[in-house]
Amino acid sequence: MNGQILQFRTVCKLPSELKESSGLISNNHGATFWSHNDSDGKKIIYEIDSTCKLLRQVFIKNAISIDWEDITQDPSGNMYIGDFGNNNLNRKDLTIYKIPNPSLIVEDTIIAESIYFTYLNQFDFPPANDQKNFDMEAMIWYRDSLHLFSKNRTTPFSGYTYHHVLPDKPGQYQTILRDSVVTGLGSMFQNWVTGAALSPNDNKLMLLSYDRGWLFSPFDPEDMIQNPRLVTFSNFSQTEGICFTSNKDLWITDELQSGIGGKLYHADLSQIIATNNLNFNSFQIYPNPSSNFIYINENNIQQIKLYSYDGLEIDLPFGSIEHRMDISTLVNGFYILKLQKNNTWYSFKLIKS
Repeated sequence: MNGQILQFRTVCKLPSELKESSGLISNNHGATFWSHNDSDGKKIIYEIDSTCKLLRQVFIKNAISIDWEDITQDPSGNMYIGDFGNNNLNRKDLTIYKIPNPSLIVEDTIIAESIYFTYLNQFDFPPANDQKNFDMEAMIWYRDSLHLFSKNRTTPFSGYTYHHVLPDKPGQYQTILRDSVVTGLGSMFQNWVTGAALSPNDNKLMLLSYDRGWLFSPFDPEDMIQNPRLVTFSNFSQTEGICFTSNKDLWITDELQSGIGGKLYHADLSQIIATNNLNFNSFQIYPNPSSNFIYINENNIQQIKLYSYDGLEIDLPFGSIEHRMDISTLVNGFYILKLQKNNTWYSFKLIKS
């Protein structure tokens, strides 16, 4: 899976009402966007314009907000909100709410219909550590069905994302396990799936993670084993919302975490820059988590920078011969490690334990 760099441009800062933007769609080619928070308990979707100005707040009646993780739409304008976040892998109330196009409704309250479902292959709540692949944050609509892509929490990390399918009509269902795809066998935080988007011509599927995505082009829902194109991003943050507004215009949002993120970004897929066939997954930062030292298995690294999650740069010595960094003095928590090679920056999530 060869990597390519996708440069995202920061467009604007999301309104304070959208601190945990977890899903993103546009039903007017990017003039405005609809988004929602994940676990704040508010049954509201928010419309913003392309400057992040808040335009509307629409209350979803007949719904519950436990962990809303994604939103998608069909060609008729119906929207589907996935209340299927499942961090502890023990939920038995997974629901997708179907609502009519809010842009055609004057009132700021909409009545939802419910699509209830369970996973075909989940038998324990929660499952064993090596079976923890039933969290969900990614959903698209395609040909009268909803396609869901799992967020893998297995230990040890298996690298697989399950592809589930269920009808788009209200009712009670058990998913069809259509396929699975290996996103990567490295860090869980870089290879689990946090969002999904399908281009208007149904030809491109992008699965999203924090600093990368996987582009399936052409998209074939019957053959997800096809080798996707790995696309690495020019930044690292908790990106969870993603949508296309044309067959080449891609938009993402990230959650606000410790002063980082909470913004809307844009990228032009036609401007993807090849990275000299560098395999991004070849980078190994280990052990991760670590309490004392980390090792980096890449040669010819130009620069290394370490940041706290609130954006402060930390100066730590790096041994270029043994490829080792001493992190024993760091406070336990999450950090961002950035490496420069071939004049390209790569970002990794580092855990000090």
